[in-house]
Amino acid sequence: MALLVLAVAAAVLLGWIAAIPTITRFADDFPAMVFNTALFFALLSLGLICDRHVVFGFCSKITGTIVFVLSALTLLQYWLDMSFGIDEWFWSDDSADPLSLRSSPSTCWTFMLLSGLMMVGSILRRHSHNLVIALIILGALTPTTGVVIYIYDYSDLAKVDAFSTMAIHTSVSFILLYMAVAMGVGRRNGADHYPDDGPGFRQFRRLILPTLFIPLGTGAVLHQLVNQEYLTASFGLAIMASGFCLTIVSVLLWNSRREDEWFDSINQEIEARVGAQSQLTMLLDTISKGVLFVGRDGKIKLANDGASQLFEFPVEYLQGRHIRELLASSAHESFDKHFDHFINCQNRTHYTHQPFRISARNASGDEFPVLASVGYLSEAKDNGFGVLLLNGEMIERQMEQLRHKVRTDHLTLVGNRSSFDARMDELNAYGARSEQAVALIMVDIDHFKKVNDRFGHAAGDSILSDFAREVEDSLRYSDSLYRYGGEEFVIVTIGASLPHVRMLAERIRMRVESYPFPYKTKTIHITCSLGVAVRLPEETLEHCLERADNSLFVAKNTGRNRVVVNERHDMN
Repeated sequence: MALLVLAVAAAVLLGWIAAIPTITRFADDFPAMVFNTALFFALLSLGLICDRHVVFGFCSKITGTIVFVLSALTLLQYWLDMSFGIDEWFWSDDSADPLSLRSSPSTCWTFMLLSGLMMVGSILRRHSHNLVIALIILGALTPTTGVVIYIYDYSDLAKVDAFSTMAIHTSVSFILLYMAVAMGVGRRNGADHYPDDGPGFRQFRRLILPTLFIPLGTGAVLHQLVNQEYLTASFGLAIMASGFCLTIVSVLLWNSRREDEWFDSINQEIEARVGAQSQLTMLLDTISKGVLFVGRDGKIKLANDGASQLFEFPVEYLQGRHIRELLASSAHESFDKHFDHFINCQNRTHYTHQPFRISARNASGDEFPVLASVGYLSEAKDNGFGVLLLNGEMIERQMEQLRHKVRTDHLTLVGNRSSFDARMDELNAYGARSEQAVALIMVDIDHFKKVNDRFGHAAGDSILSDFAREVEDSLRYSDSLYRYGGEEFVIVTIGASLPHVRMLAERIRMRVESYPFPYKTKTIHITCSLGVAVRLPEETLEHCLERADNSLFVAKNTGRNRVVVNERHDMN
C-alpha cells in the first residue's frame, strides 16, 4: 500500500516539475493534488517502507515529525488568515494563486493525525490498543467522506470550504496509508510480519469488502434514481437504511457460518493432536531409556517414565524444570557453555547424536554419570531438541561385564590368552617400579590327545574344566591362572621366592595326579607337566615366558608328570 502511494506521489511531483497538469489531477474537472500534498505523501510512504527494516527503525518517526509540523503550520495559516510562506517553500508559481498551492484544511488535519500516529503510535499501542484503532478510524473518516462525495456528486465538494481542494487521489492515498498504519499497529509483539493468520484479521479481511462496497454501490444507484425523480428522497433513504441493515445482517450470518466451519476444523485438529500426543506419550513410556524434550530456554517440555526412574523424580516434577537442575553442580559451567553453543550454533552436525558423558543428580542428591545423546528438532515450534539419557553406572557395569566375558575362557572360566597378554603388559609396567619377584609356570596336561581319542571330546572338555578348578584351588589369592591354548595353561605368581614357586608347582602336580576326574560313570586319571621360570633382573617377561616354556619342554621330554625349573638366563 505504501509503495502504491509513493508511486502516485512521485507521478504528481513529476507532473508539477515537468509542467504536465494532467498528471496532477484525476480528471480535468477534478481538483489537482498540490505539490506539498504529494511531497508529504512521498515522505510518509517512504517512512513506512523503511520502517519495515530494522536498520531504518526510526524513519517513520522522523518523516512523521516533519509532516506533522508543516501540516500544523499550514492549518494555522487558515485559522489566522495569513501566509507564512510555507506553500512556496518547496514549489513556487508566480502566475498562480498562492491558495492554489496550499493543501486544503481537511488535508492538513488528516496529515496531522496520520503523522502523529506514525510518531507516537507504538507508544500509544503499549498503553491502549483500542485508542490507536479509534484514532485511525477518526483519521480515515475525512478521506472516506471525500471519496463518497466524489462517487455521488463531486460538484458538491466545492460547496464545502474544508474539502474544496481535496483531490480524489488525495483521499484514496490517505485511505491506503491509514490501512498501512492499521496493519502495522496489528503486528504481533513488534514482529516483522502481519497477523494474516489470526482470527481477528481473518474476519476483517472477510468483511471489509461487503461492508464497504455494498453500501457505497447501493447509495450511488439510489442517488441517481432520486436525481432522476424515479424515487423520492425519503423513499430512497428508507431503501438505503433497510439495505444497509440487511447487508450487515447477511454479512454477519455469512461470517458466523465461516467461523463455525473454522472452529470445527480447529476442534478436529485439536483432537488429532491430543490423540497424537497420547500415542507419543505411550510410545515414550515403552522406552526404558530416559527421554527428554527440551526447549530453547532449557526447560523440559516432555519427559518419559525412563527419565523419571533415572532421576527418581515424578514426570510431573520434571516437566517445566530447567534441565540444569538435574545436573551436578560441578557440571553446570561445562553444561552452560555447551548448551549456549549448541543453541546458537548454525551447524549442529558435530553435536547432534554424538554421545557425551556428564554428571547428573537424582532426587536424593546423589551424583551419578549419565551418557547423553542430543537430537535437534528443527521442525518443532521453538526449535528445541530431544535428549536420550542412559545411566552411566549401568553402562559401566555392562562394559565391565563385557570386558570380563571377552577376557574369560568360556569353557574353563579362567583368563584366556587375551587376558594373559593384558596381564603381561600390566606387569611390564608395574615391574619397572617394583622389586617384587614375578614367576611364570607353564602347565600342560600329559597325553591329553589320548584322553580325547579314548573318551571323546565331551570328556576332554569336562577334564579341562575340572583341571582348571583344581589348579585354581591350589593358588594363592595374588596368583592367577590363564588358559594359554588347548591343554596348556600359564600361572602368574607375584612376590614368591623360587623355593615357594617350586613348592607350588609340585603341589599342583601332586594334586592333579591324585585327583579322580569324574565323567559320567567313569573315573579318569591324568597327570601334568610343569615348567617354572622366575624373572631375573633386567629380564623381560617375554624372555621369562620362553624360559618357562623351555622348562616345560624339558619336563615333557624327560618322562612327564614332573616339575622343571629354569634358574638360568639362557634357554638351555
